[in-house]
Amino acid sequence: MKKILKNTITLLLTCCILVSMLCIPAFAANGNITFSDPSVIVGNNVNVTVKVGDAISMCDILLSYDPSQLEFISGSGMEISGSGGTVHINGYNGSGAGTFSCTLTFKALKVCSAKITVSYYDMVDDNGDNVASHIGSSTVTISNPPTASSDATLKALSISPGTLSPSFSSGTTSYTATVSSSTTKLNVSATKNDSKASVSVSGTSLKVGSNKVTVTVTAEDGTKKTYTITVTRPAATIAPDTGNNPGGTPDTDVPEVTEEAYISLVDGGILEVSETIDEDKVPAGFLLTETTVENLTVDAIFYGENTDPAVWLIGDDNNPSGFYFINEEGLGYPMVTLTQPTGGIIMIDNASQSAPDGYIPGKFAIGETEYDAFIKDDGKDPDHCLVYGINSEGETVLYCYDPAEGTFQKFGISSSVEIKEVIKEVEVEVVKEVEVPVEVPAEPEEITLATMLKNKMVFWIAIAIGVVILVLIVLCIMLGIMYSRKSKACQLMASKRSFNTEPLPTIEE
Repeated sequence: MKKILKNTITLLLTCCILVSMLCIPAFAANGNITFSDPSVIVGNNVNVTVKVGDAISMCDILLSYDPSQLEFISGSGMEISGSGGTVHINGYNGSGAGTFSCTLTFKALKVCSAKITVSYYDMVDDNGDNVASHIGSSTVTISNPPTASSDATLKALSISPGTLSPSFSSGTTSYTATVSSSTTKLNVSATKNDSKASVSVSGTSLKVGSNKVTVTVTAEDGTKKTYTITVTRPAATIAPDTGNNPGGTPDTDVPEVTEEAYISLVDGGILEVSETIDEDKVPAGFLLTETTVENLTVDAIFYGENTDPAVWLIGDDNNPSGFYFINEEGLGYPMVTLTQPTGGIIMIDNASQSAPDGYIPGKFAIGETEYDAFIKDDGKDPDHCLVYGINSEGETVLYCYDPAEGTFQKFGISSSVEIKEVIKEVEVEVVKEVEVPVEVPAEPEEITLATMLKNKMVFWIAIAIGVVILVLIVLCIMLGIMYSRKSKACQLMASKRSFNTEPLPTIEE
């Protein structure tokens, strides 16, 4: 009896241990993100290998790097896109779970230790469960060639039109020059002393007054030297016209000749307009054309017929160079590009757009800057805003900005909201006008790690209860069998006792 009871208790303890082990939540697979750490000579291309494993069905990864150190060239092995400091990697295994691998090609721009890090990731297995991850990073060691030269000097320097003062000398880095009032562009000829060095020139567009033109020489080992030319362009002078005044008094209504155009900015300041725009600077979806600013025809870009044109403005100490939209008042405001994991968003003038239902025009801080946006009209402090922007494919989209997460998501709206974009007109015969309400689909509940763990815990608790019930049933059966055997043994012993106590029959003679 004691042996049976001991075995039963041992069985119960074993079942409890197994149930407690089953209730411990665990991730389904290993989603480690690992990188190679290559070395490269500055100026050459380098390959960085990224591996994600092992039982992964889908991965979405955003990498960050310093664009002054590395230039993204291409990628292979997965769906890859990138530029300007970010690389977006997307992989999907349609036949089940497995290991992902891709190769990223960068160009090494300067001598340093360049880091490539993971700024965002999302990975699931073939069951749709999130995967535990160990996140690595890559260090690209960029070094000089074994015999890199440090020569960052010029062998010759000249300008046209104009003459340098003093005459050029390789060791002299500051010069002055004066050009005519009609000169709007300075041609600079710079010959490097070392063939492996590089030369860059900036500031050649001249405005009236003093202009600073810089020539920067970068040696093979990264050493830099800057030559500066201060160019003075005088204001245009117009000879007095006495043809219509016999007394020799000059006419006063002589129009001033305009050779460059300037635009006043919405937030103050005045910048010069560039007459030309390089085609490789035109964002996706924009059309390169022309517009007129202060009687000067300049290159401009347009996005659709109902948006403001944008021109390239030459920056100053307070405002950077770049594309600026020109509103109806002729004032310029910068073209803002907002970043997100899937690419950049070019914000358009939200003040000229129609507010979606339930929202009103207002101001909202995105990052450290306040922009025109649409906020809820419930009178409460807004916890999000809506903005119109142009995505990387050139499409106008209404986005919802979440300041807590710092992310942008496409916002679903009804067809009654007007979006100002170019739509091809199609002639349709209207039979009857019927106003049909458009239901806004509810956003699906976000599946978080906590939700999945909660569902798993409920599942395992149900299994544990079932196991306990099964053990109790088995225990009851065993106790019943033991009781039945004990009852039979007692009956057998009783029958034996009755047999032994019965008197023996006597034999009569």
